[in-house]
Amino acid sequence: MRKIGIRLRRKEGRENKIRYRQSAGAIAYEVVIFIFLTLFSISLVLPLLWALMTAGKSVMEYTLNPFGWPSSYDFSNFTKAWQKLYVVVLTPKGMVRYGVDAMFLNTMILSTLPNILTVFFTASMAYILAKYKFIGSRFWHELGIVLIILPIIGNFPSTMQVMKQLGIYDNMLLLILKAPVGCFYGMNYLILRAMVQKLPDAYMEAAQIDGAGHFTVYFKIMLPMLLPTCFVFFLLSFMGGWGDYTTSLYWLPSKPTLGYGMYIFQNQAVQYNATVPEILCGFLILMIPTMLMYLVFQDLIISKMQVGRLKQ
Repeated sequence: MRKIGIRLRRKEGRENKIRYRQSAGAIAYEVVIFIFLTLFSISLVLPLLWALMTAGKSVMEYTLNPFGWPSSYDFSNFTKAWQKLYVVVLTPKGMVRYGVDAMFLNTMILSTLPNILTVFFTASMAYILAKYKFIGSRFWHELGIVLIILPIIGNFPSTMQVMKQLGIYDNMLLLILKAPVGCFYGMNYLILRAMVQKLPDAYMEAAQIDGAGHFTVYFKIMLPMLLPTCFVFFLLSFMGGWGDYTTSLYWLPSKPTLGYGMYIFQNQAVQYNATVPEILCGFLILMIPTMLMYLVFQDLIISKMQVGRLKQ
C-alpha cells in the first residue's frame, strides 16, 4: 500500500507539473498576443492622431515642428482645403470643374447603388444555388469559386476594350447596371450560401403549402432573414468604396469622386498651392462619412462578426 501511495503521489506531482507548464504556456501566449495587438492598434491610431494635429497647424509651425502639438488649432485649413479641392475634367461639352459638392454626389451614387445591386444579386445567387438543384447548378457554384480564386488584375486590358466596345466606359448608368455581374463577390457569396443552407426547408414548405410561389418565398421569407447580414456586407463595401479613386481614374474619368479628387489634390499639390496641413484636412473631410457610418452601425457590424467570420 505504501508503494502504491508513493506512485500515486509521484503521478499526481507529474500531472501538476504538466498542468503548470500548460497554464504558464497559455499565459505567455496570451501576453504575447496582447502585446502584439496593442502595438498593432497603436500603429493604426498614431497616424490618425498625427493627421488631426497637423491639420490644425500653420505652414510655418508644421515646418519647424512637424510632430509636435499645435500652439493654437487653425480650423481655417479645413475651409481652404474645401475651396482648393476641385477637379477639372475634359468632357464632350468642354472643360468642367467639379467641386467638393459635385464629387460628393458622384461618390455617394457610386458607393451606394452598385453595392446594393451586388449584394442583392449575390444573395439571390447564393439562395438559388443552395436551395434548388437543377442541371448546371454545381457548375455555377464551382465557377463562382474559380472566379473568387483567380486574380483579375491580368484582365484589365481586355476588360477595358470590352467596356469601350459595349459603351460602358465613362457611362455612370451602365457602370452601375454592370455591378450585378459580380454576383460571386469575394467571400460574400460563400458566406451567404452557407447561411442559406442552414435555414430550415420547413419555412419554404410551409409557405408553398399555403400557396406561395418561389418569388414570394424568397422575397417575403428567406431574404428578410438574410437582410441583417446583407446590410453588413453593404456597409463594409460602402466604407471600402468611399475612398476609391480607381473607378474614376480608369472607368469613369468624366465623373470624379472625392477619392479621385484627393488623389489629384495630393499628387498635384504644387499646382493647387496646397500645403501639407491642407492636404491632411482634405483627407479628414473624406473620412467623415465613413467614420459616421461606422459609429452609427458599429453594434450591428460587431454583432455579426464572430472570431473573424460573419454569423447569422
